Amino acid sequence: MPPPPSMHNDGMGMQQFREGETPTPPSRSFEEPWTTPTTEERQLKPWKYSGYNVFSRLLASDQDFLIVRQFGHVRSRLLLLLQDSVAKLEEELDRIDQQCSNSAGPDFNNGSFREEPIKRRAEVLRELHKALQDYDEHVLRCSQMCSLPKAQGRDVESIENWFLANPGAIDQSESSFISRKEDLISIVPKIKSPLRRALERVSGFDLSPLFSMRPSGDFYDPELTRYYNDRKIEKCITGIVVLTGFLMLVAPLWILVFVSGELERLGVISAFVALFLALVSTVTIAKPFDTLAATAAYTAVLMVFMQMDYVGKPSA
Repeated sequence: MPPPPSMHNDGMGMQQFREGETPTPPSRSFEEPWTTPTTEERQLKPWKYSGYNVFSRLLASDQDFLIVRQFGHVRSRLLLLLQDSVAKLEEELDRIDQQCSNSAGPDFNNGSFREEPIKRRAEVLRELHKALQDYDEHVLRCSQMCSLPKAQGRDVESIENWFLANPGAIDQSESSFISRKEDLISIVPKIKSPLRRALERVSGFDLSPLFSMRPSGDFYDPELTRYYNDRKIEKCITGIVVLTGFLMLVAPLWILVFVSGELERLGVISAFVALFLALVSTVTIAKPFDTLAATAAYTAVLMVFMQMDYVGKPSA
């Protein structure tokens, strides 16, 4: 067995392996007292003081940062390979069945597994069982992976910024995955309403102390990464939804008091129904059918308002 590769100094303080050299033991023991590295040392040797230890904690600090490659091209190629393996066995089985059913040949008993006359046919069936297991498993895994959404651009940019701020912390060949944006997926995606996505794009929103948070850990750099307090943001959105719903119910009630003509009332109701539909579509994450159902219920409430000459006084 050849000796394991050893390490040499590359001129930047980093040890590299060389094939065929005898590794030298470290000069310092792991039992020596821990000393905190200085900022200069961290910047000089990020691969030592940061590395995967810090980078993995960055990814674990927020679900949005759990971004990996889907390997869609490789996955598809393997799927085609497994499919072809099953197809070849299927073709061989069909040939055997056809030969055993030839009127000019011997009278094979093709109606019994227990007294199988063709040994190869039994072998093909066993091989098909294993091949189909692998094929089915890969199909299901592909289905699960393909159902995961693409990684958000803002989250990818945050990881890219960390790599830029910590050059050399992760080997370049291993950090290059972040550049394959078309193949990146989010493992634990957060379902965000259009309103939340719009708020996150507002300039200064990520700097607001009301919605931002500061996690603990040496992976955090406030100049590069912004962390949102999901609980506070959801409370804010809930408040907006409740206030908007209240106004959408009260405003037409007061407006209809001062509108007498039926056409004018119908115009007011139509305008509020359209506004309600737009708000439900943008503020919530409701599905289209649920949105239409809520709009229909809101329309029914407004039609009751339309039949009132005054608040609390039905028309004759």
